[in-house]
This record gives sequence, C-alpha cells and structure tokens, in this order.
Amino acid sequence: MKVAVEVFSELNEQILQQLENHSPTDPMEEMKLLVGNAIVVYELTDFCITFIEEFQLEGLGDIERLWQAEKRRIASLREEAREMRKKTGNALIDNPLREDTFQDIASRDEAINILETEWSAYLQSVQGKQEETKAVEERLPSLRLIRDNAKAQINTLEAVAVLQIARKNIRTIEATIEKLGRIELASLSSDRVKRLLGI
Repeated sequence: MKVAVEVFSELNEQILQQLENHSPTDPMEEMKLLVGNAIVVYELTDFCITFIEEFQLEGLGDIERLWQAEKRRIASLREEAREMRKKTGNALIDNPLREDTFQDIASRDEAINILETEWSAYLQSVQGKQEETKAVEERLPSLRLIRDNAKAQINTLEAVAVLQIARKNIRTIEATIEKLGRIELASLSSDRVKRLLGI
C-alpha cells in the first residue's frame, strides 16, 4: 500500500503541476489532465479503503495454534535435555566428552530460552498491531469522502465531455451543411444531353 500511495501520489503531483504551470490552451488536453487527476485520486483512495477494510490479522488464530505447538516442542526439547544430562552423567563416559556434551546441552538450553522470549515478544507485537489497525480504520470515513469527491468530479467531467461531443457534432454538421451549400451541380444543357445521346 505504501508503494502504491507513493507512486500514484507522485503521478498525481505531475498532473497537478501540468494543470497549474502550463495551463493548456487545448481544452481537450486540459480535460485529459482533469480526468486523469480525478481517476488517480479515486482509484488510489478506493484501493486504500479496500486494503484497510480487508486487512485484518486473519492469521491470529493460526499464530496462537502455532505457539501452542511450539510450546509443546519446547517442553519436549527440555525433556530431551534432561535425558541427555542423565546419559552424560554416566561414569563410563570419558570426561572430555562429558564436558563437551554438557556444554552443548547448556547452549541448547540458552537457545530454547531465546526462542521462548522471542515468541512472547512476537505475540505481543501481533496483539499491538490489532490496536494499530483499529486506529487506521478510524481514517476510513475521511478516505471514503476523498474517494466519493473524486467520483463526483469524474461524473461532472463526464457530463462536460458529453456536452463537448454534442457541441463538436453540431459544429461538424454546420460545417458540412455549409460545404454542401457550396457544392456545384453540373449543368445539364441541351448540348450535353445531345452529346450523351450521341445526336
């Protein structure tokens, strides 16, 4: 959404600059710019509204289920570490191997603690996003107003375009009739008739 807003806002700025700085003398060019502006504003706000309305942390239940599964895995890893400690404590195990294995078990315990901490932080972050989403949803009425205003602008420009076409058609018909008024009909003189008849 961020990229779309940045790209289309820049495009809209270019359109607005062309409208303000260059004041096109060609009404059709000005009409294209006005329609382009209205469409960019409408489509961008409509996209954002849809995005926000559909954006929910739909996977929150899945995340919770995944966390429950990971808690079981972490418990299993801790149980596995206890079993490894028992096996490593066997008097028949060489002392250097015992020390290395105890070190490995301690490292894995540390990794498991980090996993638990990070999962907890992640879950808090996800729950915080739900609150942020509610704050964003409060902006929807403003976005809908911008979108509806752009739609009204498009409708008005459409009405202007219809009148432009109607006026152009009338001018075309008038020019055609004027040209038709100057069209010359060939003379059908008696000499010509005789010539046609071969007399």
